[in-house]
Amino acid sequence: MVFLIQLILEKYLKYNKKSKYTLIVSKINMFKDKEELSNILDFQYKHINPTPQIYWPKVFKRFGCKVLIKHENHTPIGSFKIRSSLTLINNQLTKNINFCCASNGNYGQGIAFAANALIKKAKIFCPLKTSKSKINSISAFGVDVILKGKDFNETYEIAYNFSKKNDIILLPSYSEDLAKGCATYSFEFFNKCNDLHKVYVPIGLGSGICGTIFTRNLYNLNIEIIGVVPKEANSYFLSYKNKSLTSINQVNTFAEGTAVRKPDKKALEIISRNVSDIIQIKEDEIKEAVRNIYDDTGNIAEGSGALAYAAAYKQREINKNKNIGVILTGGNIDRKFYSKILSE
Repeated sequence: MVFLIQLILEKYLKYNKKSKYTLIVSKINMFKDKEELSNILDFQYKHINPTPQIYWPKVFKRFGCKVLIKHENHTPIGSFKIRSSLTLINNQLTKNINFCCASNGNYGQGIAFAANALIKKAKIFCPLKTSKSKINSISAFGVDVILKGKDFNETYEIAYNFSKKNDIILLPSYSEDLAKGCATYSFEFFNKCNDLHKVYVPIGLGSGICGTIFTRNLYNLNIEIIGVVPKEANSYFLSYKNKSLTSINQVNTFAEGTAVRKPDKKALEIISRNVSDIIQIKEDEIKEAVRNIYDDTGNIAEGSGALAYAAAYKQREINKNKNIGVILTGGNIDRKFYSKILSE
């Protein structure tokens, strides 16, 4: 099935203008070839199904341009992180049973799912303010959840010290394997919607947007990639604009999946060399996007999941007559908080 999909996409590429990003691929050394991505797809499809990409007429009416939404909120954990987690554990931990990780919630769910599917044991460290729905989802897989730290960066340090003290593997929060695992959603998206001009992708630590870059570059597609972050957690935005790694002292956003104080150096290098821009979105704009996604599609979006929609809406005037892609990365949000947003 994957081979057939690749043939269809390659046939399309014969008629598509050669991408300006071709040379970047060899410099950043991502997929060895298309077969590597095909193998990742084959493995993932043993555990999950492809997610839909949907054109919603009410979104078109609101934006004034054709917008296709990639619904990663439709995975078994309600997030794209299931893809990266399966791939990481399958590639790196075949001989190891025990490991731990730090997560704002969705990565932890992905690791819990993968541990359950691949018969491993995991401990998930999450910040104290992590969404209860995400904590409950992790626990549902029989995985230990440890709530410590004021934000992701502090929680990561706690998890790191725990791993050293107890001599177990600490899973990376960004790695090439994680990004390659995420690349399958962009492959599905670009194959199904082969006339996209631009795609908006949230940036947490970088695996999702780097995976999108990997796929775009592998197939020489002429698609602009726009990164999106909350204004109250804008370390990647500042780093991109300053052309150097720039940390921030604190984060203050309900888009917890993108609440990062310090960018990953490797991810930042890839992103900076491959995106057309990075946009920052205010908290009120994220909330408005959460409401509009519900009104326009009937889907639930968490804060991070609504970022791409918010950015595409913000740039709707310059996107006239273009086909726009939006990654709805997740829909895990506490019911009470979600109800409050909807009622505002």
